[in-house]
Amino acid sequence: MAAFAAGAFLVVRTQEPLRLAVAGGLTEGGLVLGYYGYAQFGRGGMGSLIFPLVRLSLACVAGPLFGLAGAWWRRGTQLWKRVIGLGALGGLFGSEALQAWLSNHHRGQAFVCAAVAVAAPLLLARTVRARWLSLAAAAIASPMAYALVYLPLNTISA
Repeated sequence: MAAFAAGAFLVVRTQEPLRLAVAGGLTEGGLVLGYYGYAQFGRGGMGSLIFPLVRLSLACVAGPLFGLAGAWWRRGTQLWKRVIGLGALGGLFGSEALQAWLSNHHRGQAFVCAAVAVAAPLLLARTVRARWLSLAAAAIASPMAYALVYLPLNTISA
């Protein structure tokens, strides 16, 4: 989410894809380092380095992608870019809903994430057509992201 916001705000100043991707990557990397830094130094230890390294690796991939997705949503001149940008954002929350429901059994969190996954494309798209296409993209991206990200993470943590 933070990388998406970084790309959406930075695209006003630059439209260079490399800068937008780097901004997204640095944003996500900073979040991971901040979280695990606090766990290590603020809470007395984080344990194994496996999860911080895995999460940092994921941030290096997801950060640039979501930075570009935010820029595409905000300033995309072609409909497909705006649809993919919002679909990625909806898919992020949709995959989180699936993780909360299927793996963690947190029904309340799953409901809220699913509501955001539906609301984001519907509220942020510019046209009715873009709303429905973005919602469809989110519906496709949600289980894909769950399968590609959360299932392997669940295997590592088991």
